[in-house]
Formats: sequence, C-alpha cells, structure tokens
Amino acid sequence: MDADKSRLLNILDRTKDISRFISGCNQETFIENDEKQNAVVMCLLRIGENANKLSAEFIAANSQVSWRPIINLRHIAAHKYDSLQMLDVWVNATVDVPILRAKIENILEDTASNISS
Repeated sequence: MDADKSRLLNILDRTKDISRFISGCNQETFIENDEKQNAVVMCLLRIGENANKLSAEFIAANSQVSWRPIINLRHIAAHKYDSLQMLDVWVNATVDVPILRAKIENILEDTASNISS
C-alpha cells in the first residue's frame, strides 16, 4: 500500500496544481493561453501515469474511481498530443479533476482511519 499511497498523494498534488493553474481563468482565457494548457496537460499526464502504476489490488478495491479513462487520457496526452482538444482538457480540469480530487481525498481518509483503527 505504501507505493499506492505515494501515487495517490502525487495524484492529489497534481489535482491541486490544476486548480491553481486555472484559478481565475474562464474557458475563453484557457483556450487562448498555451502556458495554462501545457501546464494542465502535463498534470493530467502525470495523474494518468501514477494511476497506471497503481496495483491491480488497489484498483479493484477502489472502483469508485474510473481509472481506465484517466490512464487512457495519459496515453493520448503522451502519444497523440496534437489530437488533444483543449475544450475537452478544460472540461477535464473544471469538472472531472475536482471530482477525482474529492474521491482521492476520501480514499486517503479511509486508508488513514483503517490504519489507526
């Protein structure tokens, strides 16, 4: 679990980074700002990379997160970057990432309470 927990913490940090990068930004300014786009895409890539390295046991035990789409987005960002649609990235950053962040926080809280019980 230590490796999985480390990966989860990294995913959580990247979700916080994305929130910080898009703070004060609307869809239009995001679409026009390649620095913000590149920063968010890099975080999404890192989230997917960490998700891809989670143990099969952990993924099976935490099915409340849709891990496969997260990993698939990482593959697109890494290997088909030019096919990324920035409007889709914006939706990921503003809709999907906050949901993922809450789920990761819940998993970490549950893990901590199970250890201290």
